[in-house]
Parts: sequence; structure tokens; C-alpha cells
Amino acid sequence: MKRLTSEIQAEVREEFERSGRLLTFSGFLAEVEKAPYFRLRSAVQFCADMLDYFGCQPVSVLGREMSRYRIFDAPFGGDPVFGQEQVQDALVRILKGFAEDGRPDKLIVLTGPNGSSKSSLIDLIFRGLEAYSSEPEGALYRFNWVFPNRALVTESIGFGDRTERSPAASFALLRQKEIQAKLPCELKDHPILLLPRQARERLLSRLESSKPMRRDVSQILADDLCAKCRAIYDALLDDYSGDWQAVLQHVQVQRYTISRRYRRGAVTIEPQGNMDATVRQITADQSLANLPPSLQNLSLMQPGGDLVDASSGAIEYSDLLKRSTEANKYLLTTCEKGTISLPGFMAYLNLVMFATTNEKQLDAFKQDRIFTSFKGRMDFVATPYLLEVSKEEKIYERTLAKISRHCHVAPGSSRAAALWAILTRLHCPNPEHYDASQRDLVAGLKPIEKLWLYDRQVAPRRLGAEDQRRLIALLPSLRSEYEGTPIYEGRHGISPREVNGLLAEAVTRGEFACVCPQAILAELEELIKDVSLYDFLQIEPRSGYHDAGAFIEEVRKDVLARIDRDLSDAVGLVSEEEYARRFDQYFVQVKASVRGEKVRNESTGELSEPDESLMEGMEELFGLASDADRGDFRREFLTRIGAWVHETGRVNIADSYQEVFGDLFGAMRRHIRGKHAHTIQRVRQALLRLGTPEADALSAETRLDAEHALAFLKEERGYCDACAKAAVVFLERYETELPSP
Repeated sequence: MKRLTSEIQAEVREEFERSGRLLTFSGFLAEVEKAPYFRLRSAVQFCADMLDYFGCQPVSVLGREMSRYRIFDAPFGGDPVFGQEQVQDALVRILKGFAEDGRPDKLIVLTGPNGSSKSSLIDLIFRGLEAYSSEPEGALYRFNWVFPNRALVTESIGFGDRTERSPAASFALLRQKEIQAKLPCELKDHPILLLPRQARERLLSRLESSKPMRRDVSQILADDLCAKCRAIYDALLDDYSGDWQAVLQHVQVQRYTISRRYRRGAVTIEPQGNMDATVRQITADQSLANLPPSLQNLSLMQPGGDLVDASSGAIEYSDLLKRSTEANKYLLTTCEKGTISLPGFMAYLNLVMFATTNEKQLDAFKQDRIFTSFKGRMDFVATPYLLEVSKEEKIYERTLAKISRHCHVAPGSSRAAALWAILTRLHCPNPEHYDASQRDLVAGLKPIEKLWLYDRQVAPRRLGAEDQRRLIALLPSLRSEYEGTPIYEGRHGISPREVNGLLAEAVTRGEFACVCPQAILAELEELIKDVSLYDFLQIEPRSGYHDAGAFIEEVRKDVLARIDRDLSDAVGLVSEEEYARRFDQYFVQVKASVRGEKVRNESTGELSEPDESLMEGMEELFGLASDADRGDFRREFLTRIGAWVHETGRVNIADSYQEVFGDLFGAMRRHIRGKHAHTIQRVRQALLRLGTPEADALSAETRLDAEHALAFLKEERGYCDACAKAAVVFLERYETELPSP
């Protein structure tokens, strides 16, 4: 144990010395000279640089290439925000615009329905600031005024009689027992402000000539010390008869990190009516009687409160508009000028200001006459619910992962929840917003079709190939159709919070042994009974949209299709790998046939004509009519591949057959399952009997098939004994709703 403590002691000391946590003022200037921009930037520039520091990666969002910033994946802890790349893009653009100016002059307000990740986005920005400030590149500095014990000094500074003073080393690195008093700057003034203004200008000019700045840092250099620090500075300068270096002996530069827990540069203000900043006279405090008498005679004011704690960092006004308008009026000046008026002095703030509000509160606020004044001081960022199933599903996967620690979760549960959630949020396209040639395409678009168009960029199979391409090309228009309107898509619908609550309720459903899609469907049926509880249930259905009951049926069909596919695969008719292998063979043969080329035999290396029987056999599985023009079908097949390569920039089609040809894969599966329906039914019934006295009546072959099927479902698909049998029962009950083979 002694050895361990010695190792820890060495590590802590090494880290302390490496971090440069305490510096003299001259030591700080040396740091500035090494990295001028990084040591002189403002809070908003620090925030913008933090986003770049953690980086971003390209992602495709509804067919459009965008950047996803890694801080929103929570690499440093917390819950990630799935999707919302458009919101991220808007936030980053605003922050970088402010960074170019050197300071923000508006409040960034995230608006949207409850549970749309507004606070989560800001939380991750705060976490990013915390993590970045711990890195060498993100070092932040403040300063304290240090006054040593009387025994260590002979000069006056108000302690005693003035005598001849010899040059002394800085008091910045004294040990605590050698310090009589230490006064921090609550506003975390930048240490560079201790230089006279003209000296700062000369320093900046010299630094820029040797190391070009990434952005303009003149905003920080044009600032001034807070009232408290200015009073101390002037008093010391008077006492030292203008000896500036003697004043700087009392300056201890301290590196600090941003911390929401300790309210240091990151503060969230909850809805409340009290003031967000205060001030008190510290020289009236008996605990500070150790200050030199020359300072005790000053009226030193100590600011405090949320805005002061957040200074040199960021602040969030959670649910801003739940506070009274009167309580928010000071923001008109604070946002624009970065100041707040306190009793006795004006505080200048260096910070980024965020806020959140829901749409109902914002709609009400817009009716207030004062809204016009606030509007010019705010940048609004709409934050809708997600509209992509695959991203919404990740939210519920995290919830179900926690539930799975004490209760089994059947496969497909997160998808069932996500599918219904997204369906409740979609709006019916208005054909009048489109050209005459496009109206028929969008007019017939069903909610479930629009959902898959958004999520996978896949058009309905009922359309011809040309119409499918045209509809996919309309995707950006469909997505932006309601943007900028009060009813933007994703404003209405079920909240992820409410769905997470529904998943928790599914755990307690007595008729199911585990959390499964069937339990979620049952919870949904209960949820929609009380229309008064949810606004989205009160929207009048239109062309199939906003019909919560019908959406449950869509989810049921999807669950049935999944169970049917899993059970069919469990019987072992054709594996997923076999489907892909057959498809690849077909692609090779069709490409050669359409181009008039020969096919090389992989085993012998010989060239031969394309295999017509193989192609016709596959086309039969695709459901192609016997009298159809196979040449047209094959040319269209290659055209779809070419269009996919052009749109995605990817060339390895073999890994994406199901993505491009989901309709043909589905047709293959249905055809094969239809041919072997009797075998599948036999194994299903036998599976239900396993573990019961009825299993003894099964033939050895049937029993073995059922045991193999159950093992497959458990090991390959994630079922347990109970939910595997429940899935079979569910399928038998609703099998008529499955698409026909």
C-alpha cells in the first residue's frame, strides 16, 4: 500500500507540474507567446474551436451529405444524441459566425416539442467544453490577487511602515501557509487585461507578425478588468508609486477547467423568478480582515450568481419562457452588449448563452408585444423529433439494454416502438406544393411508404422503376415541405420520453414473460384510448396520416413479417447468406447477358454464355410473369444498380443488394416460404409442444427439427423459450395479415 501511495504521489505531482496550474504573470506571458490565439480567444471562440477539436464525420441525411460533430456522440460520457444533424449544423453555423466576430450578441434558443433532445444537445456542448478545457490546447487561465504574510515582506502595501524595498520574486508560487490573503476574480477576467491597453495593442501587433491568428481576438484585448480587480489594481499601483512590476508580484495566474458540477464556466438556470446575479461587499466580511489596510479602505464588491459563475464559459436557460417576461427583460441588454447591471457596478460577461423552450410557450410568447424586442436578440434553432426509424430505434435500444439486466427483451421490440413513434410525426404531403408532373407521385404516398423513403431512401414497390427514381429525387422537397412553418414535420407526435415510459410499462404486463413487440402493441392500444392526454391524438386524420390506430396495425404487420421471416429461417430453408449468394450469381449473369459478354467460370477459368436457366429461375422467384419482357427487366435491373452507385458513390454492390433490391429479396423469401409452407407449419406446431407432455407424441424427425429451430431462434435471433413460443402464437393469430407470397 505504501508503494501504491508513493506512485500516486509521483503521478499527481507530475501531472500538476505538466499542467502549469499555477503561473507567475511573466510565466503566463510566455504561454501566450507560444500559442497566442489559443491563449487570447474569447469564450465563443473557445466553444467553436472545441467543436473542431473533437472533429466531425460525413453522414448522409435524407439523401444529403452533412457533417456530424463527434461531441454529439458523447465520446466523453453522457447519453449521445442520435440524428439531429440538421440541428447540429445550425448550432455550429451560429457559433462559428459569433466566433468570427469575437463575441456572441444573441441568445441561441433551441425550440421544439418536449423531449426532442434540446437540453441533451446543450448538455453535450457543456461536456465538450469540460473535456476540451482539460486538454493542453484548451487551457484556460484566470488570476487571483495574492498577499503574503507580513513576515515575508518589508515593503508597505499597507501592512506597516514604508522602508527601502528590494526587488522581490512573485508571490504567485508561495505555499498556502505563506499567504495571508487571496482574492479570486469571480468573473474570471482574462490575465492579459492586467497589461495597460496600449501595451496589449503592441503585444498583439508583435504576435500577429510572427504567428497569424486563426480569428480576431481584439474583443478580449479591448475589454477591461472588472470593478473589483480594477480597484485592487489601482490601489496597489498607488501604494507602489506607479511600480507596475511590483503590482504584478501579487498576481497568481491559475489554470482552471470548465465544470458544470462546480458551476465553473458551465451553468444551467432552471425556471425561476429570482435574479441570476448578485453582489456583496467583501470588505465588510470579518473573515477577510487579513487584507492590507490599504485595501480594507476600498469598497470592494464581490459579484456572484449564475451569470457570474458561467462567465468565460456558457450558460443555459432551461425552459426560458416558463419564467416571467419581467424576469427575462434584462436579457435584452445582456444578450446584445454582454453586460449586466449590478448594484454598484456594471459586469461585463464573456460567455455563450443558450436557452431552450417548447413550441407552445414560444407560440404564446409571440403574442406578447415585447416579443419584437426579444426576437432581434435571439437566434432560433428548430429542434424537431426524429423522422428516421433507424435513428429513433437507437434511443430505445439504450432503454431496453438497461431493462434487459433484469428482464429478457425479445428481438424487434425497439423497432416496433420506433416505427410507431415515427409514423405519428409524419405530415401528409400537399400535392399543390409540387409541379403537375409530380403531384400524382406525392398524392398517393402512404405514411409507411414515406417512413421508408425517409429512412432508407427506398420508394414503394408498387411504383415503376422510373417513378421510383423520380420520387427518390423528390426526397429533399418532401423533407423541407413544412420547414419554416408553425407545423414543421417533427413538431407533433409521440415524444421519445413517453415511448421510454411505455417500454417501462411493458415490463409489468402480466400476460408476457418478457418485453416483446406484442407487449408494446398492447401498451400502444391502451395509450391511444385517452385522446385528451396527447395533442397528437387530437389531430384530424388525413389521407392515412395522423391515424394512431391505423399505425398500430402497420406496426403489427411489420412485427408479423419479422416473426414469419425468423421462423422460416429457423426451419433452415434458405439462409441469408444463400439469398445473397444466389443474387450475386444472378447479377454476374445478367450483366454479361445485357452487355453481350461471356461469363468466366470461377473453377475452370473458361468462358461460356450466360446461364439462361439460372436467370429465369431467379426471375421466377422475383415473381416475374412468364410472358414479361425479360430483356427490359434485366436492363432495368442494371440501371437501378448504376443509379445507386451514382447516388451513393459506393462501388461494392455485393454488400448492399438488400438495400438496393429489398423488393426482390422480399419476393424471393415469400416465394420460397410459399413453396414450403407445409414444412414451416409443421415445425411451428411442434415448437409449441416442446417442453410439454404433447412433445412425446411428435415423431423423432419432427421433434429434432423443432429443437433445431428453437436453438436457432435463441442463438441467432435473440429469442428466449417463452418469447419464441409467444411469437408463434402471435403469428398463428394474425397470419391472415401477412402479405401473400
